[in-house]
This record gives sequence, structure tokens and C-alpha cells, in this order.
Amino acid sequence: MRHFKKQSAGFTLIEVLVALAIVGIVGIAMSNLLITNQRVYLDQDEVVAMQQNLRSGFDIMVQEIRMAGFAGDADTAAGIIAAGTDSDRLEFTMDFDEDGVLETITYARPVDASNLERNGAAIAEGITALGFAFAIDADGDGDLDTDGGNTIWAVPNGGNWFDLDTNDDGFITVADDTDNSGVLDGNDTGIVAVPEDVRAVRVWLLAETGHESQSFSESSSFVVGENVISPGDNKRHRLLTTTIKCRNLGL
Repeated sequence: MRHFKKQSAGFTLIEVLVALAIVGIVGIAMSNLLITNQRVYLDQDEVVAMQQNLRSGFDIMVQEIRMAGFAGDADTAAGIIAAGTDSDRLEFTMDFDEDGVLETITYARPVDASNLERNGAAIAEGITALGFAFAIDADGDGDLDTDGGNTIWAVPNGGNWFDLDTNDDGFITVADDTDNSGVLDGNDTGIVAVPEDVRAVRVWLLAETGHESQSFSESSSFVVGENVISPGDNKRHRLLTTTIKCRNLGL
């Protein structure tokens, strides 16, 4: 009786190499997908954190500015006491605790830290820029001063109020920086800048994420007070702005 050896099935070297190549390609694709999803998640997480931080600080600031000048039972007048030499600082008094004593409250963004600060204490981080503009009643007639029918929104400059609406179109935009210097030109109103004439405040607050995103490039420019901010980086930015009528300043 003749015996035959049973041939064992196997893979050739070429088949093994092809299988390894396929596994490698699939593995790389899956790895790239996981990395991309992780980056998207981290980007979204940073944006959410930025927006929450921005909104929290912004809301506190707006609520207090709206009450600027509230004297309560205090015997002295309260109001705006310093609009700053530029548009990133505001100082005012109010009876915050309603105890008959006026407190001084200052909002600013220090040059050496990306924070929104209230009386020197940070209430929001990751703040790229803070800006203010002021509507005034310099003639004391009970109405906001206007120019060409538009409310004057101004900042102090050289002792006078400068209207930020350079082209008089009723809006404060990048177009008001006619020489592309990064600062709005403004129009000299000829009105002496007296903080006590302020009746309403316009606020801008610009925030950015803590880290750059490889899939994003910031191409927008933002008007913040008298400044035009053009980040040109890979961080995401959000701008909040509002107009506040101060209830206790004569309007």
C-alpha cells in the first residue's frame, strides 16, 4: 500500500506581504481618523470653555456698568469718574452694597496679562482685547449728543471726545480705520472730554482659545473700541459687544 504525504496549506511570501500592507493601510487610516476626531473634540471643548468664560465675565461687567451712578443712601453723587486715555479702561462709583458708602469699580485689561480684571482681580481669562466707547450729554438737554443724526460714540483723545464713526455712516466698523493703522481715525467733536457727561457705554470684549488649532486659521478682523484687532493666528476668537444705558446717569 502506497502512502501519500498530506500537503499542508499555507501562504506564500507575496500573500503575507500583501496582507501586511493592507493591515498597515487600514491601521494608519484608523489612527488618522482617531487623531482627527480627538483634535475636533479638543477644539470644540476649548471653544465651549472660551465662550463660557467670556460670557461669564461679560455679564458681570455689563450688569455693574448698567448700575453705574447708583448712589443708594450715600450723601455724595456717583457716576463715571474715569473713561481712561484710551478705550480699554472704565472707572465708576456706585453704592454696590447699598450701605450708604460709594465703592469705586474699575474694569480693565492689563497689558501684561490676558485677563478681564475687576478692581485688579481677574474675572475672565483668555481676553485678547477690551474696548469702551461713550455716549454723552455734554449740553445737558437730557438727550444723547448726535452728529448728523447719529449718536456720538466717542473716546477721550487729546482732551476732547473723538467720535469713532469716522465716515459718519452710523456704524463703527473696520472702514473707520481709513489709513489701515489698526486704530480708528475718529473725528474730533471739539467737546471737552468730561467723564461726568457720559450717559451710555458701548462695550466690546474679545476672547481667544488657549491653544492653536491645526485645522483653523483666523482671517477675521475685529473692532474693539478704537482698535482694530487682526489676530492672524490659528486660535479661534469670539467677540461680544453691547450698548448699555446707565440707569442712574440721567437718561
